[in-house]
Amino acid sequence: MPFNDAVRPVPDGTLFVANEQFTQQVEMMEGAGLRLRFHIEDPKATGRFLAYAEAKTER
Repeated sequence: MPFNDAVRPVPDGTLFVANEQFTQQVEMMEGAGLRLRFHIEDPKATGRFLAYAEAKTER
């Protein structure tokens, strides 16, 4: 997946996507406080893609 396809705007912020096999990227996103929003499965790809975004805060 090209980098430009990995970062997409979403209504409440930015969505970051990484393949679950790239554990350093997944750990970095989780360590930054991003929350797993959903999984993307591509039958042509190895592993699932994990979509992260900022955790919503109460106001």
